Amino acid sequence: YGPMCDLLWSDPVEDYGNEKENPSTTTSKRLNNIPLNDLCQSIPTSPNEQLYLPNTTRGCSYFYTYAAINEFLIQNQILS
Repeated sequence: YGPMCDLLWSDPVEDYGNEKENPSTTTSKRLNNIPLNDLCQSIPTSPNEQLYLPNTTRGCSYFYTYAAINEFLIQNQILS
């Protein structure tokens, strides 16, 4: 349906911030260990960490995880 649909109809995963295997804690630790001047570089996610999942509830767009939001903030340099 396109990028506008994905932007408008995306939702957080049901257990946002408390995902299985606790990737949010892993990501938070990784964020805390990065010097501020290095935040423009993306942090590699673990191979088994899924950032986006198909949104089967709506039938379009995606569910996003806490780790996905952190990656977005880092890549776009919008952390405070």
